[in-house]
Amino acid sequence: MEFSGIPGIFMERWCFVGKGGLYKACVIWEKDMWYLFYNAKNKENGNWNEQIGVAFSKDLLHWERYAGNPVLRNGKNKWDCTFVADPYVVKDGDIWLCFYYGIGLMDPEDDFVSCGRWTCNI
Repeated sequence: MEFSGIPGIFMERWCFVGKGGLYKACVIWEKDMWYLFYNAKNKENGNWNEQIGVAFSKDLLHWERYAGNPVLRNGKNKWDCTFVADPYVVKDGDIWLCFYYGIGLMDPEDDFVSCGRWTCNI
């Protein structure tokens, strides 16, 4: 999907499902390409989930959403099963790192240190 236009209009049309919403963009320039990481919710009202997606642009005006979105999904029955949100993406050498806010189910055994590791190819 490609979209040209005002960023606000772009944001309104890029939810994963329905008319949810978009939050917390993180934009990175890498090898002649802009990467826009964002979290989107899947519905407008009631209980919703949020997950992280990415879009690409060469000029900041014409954007293409990654077909494999969301790139970071909710865990199943995990600490981030409701929200995978607020991406902060940095590149360390050849490794992309994404720090994010997660909310969901907590197990008394969870220690916030060994929450897990996500990998994906973009």
